Amino acid sequence: MELIAIQLALAAIGLFVYMHRLISRPYSRFAIYLALDMGASENSRLSFRRRIQLWLFLFWRQVAAGVVAVLLAAPLNSLVSLIGLRTIFGVSMSAWISLLAGALAIGPILMKFLIGHQFSDFRPEVKRL
Repeated sequence: MELIAIQLALAAIGLFVYMHRLISRPYSRFAIYLALDMGASENSRLSFRRRIQLWLFLFWRQVAAGVVAVLLAAPLNSLVSLIGLRTIFGVSMSAWISLLAGALAIGPILMKFLIGHQFSDFRPEVKRL
């Protein structure tokens, strides 16, 4: 149980630190920026309050998606262990299944949830470069 708590704490810290990178610099073909409401007079910087809002939005959804991914991957992991692929390849296939599910399914879906979501005074949007 302590290991799960440590993993959640490290994931939360890592995601909080990553929030600034998510908004601050453009990627190869697009940039994510903050569109402010009409009444706001601030620039589109990522303040601490906005970083907390983005972090909470993504973190609780990431935890919920992880739980759903574990429940959905359990039958596949059981099947892989029954077939005996661990003895053939020498590595735990369940770890790879979980890693690929997180990288290829959970991450892009969470980013689609984030883009365009209306927060109290801003909305993350994408601009093609």
